[in-house]
Amino acid sequence: ISHLRDPVPLALFPEGCVFRSAALDTLNRGGRNWSVAYCSQSFAGGEIAVDSGHAVTVMLASMVPERWRILGPQDDFPELPEAEVELCRRAAPDHPAADHLGSYIAERLPHT
Repeated sequence: ISHLRDPVPLALFPEGCVFRSAALDTLNRGGRNWSVAYCSQSFAGGEIAVDSGHAVTVMLASMVPERWRILGPQDDFPELPEAEVELCRRAAPDHPAADHLGSYIAERLPHT
């Protein structure tokens, strides 16, 4: 229901987040009114706002929980630009926790 409001309430990461910038630029170009209703440095903060129906958010499609619906032109939302995620690691000695985290991230993101 939050996606039907005008302005649309958003749950976003703080300024500096590439997803925040993309969402706001795209909504502005599409002529959609918005307000930042929730701002959190954690995914859980935005997740609570979306789950409760108080806001919409923006993230990689591969990260959207199954219980959520992806909004698009059929919902009067403009298409977001493609995003690129890059994983950088130092070449020095392997660290099991870093190796596991890198593998986990790489398995869950689409490859191009």
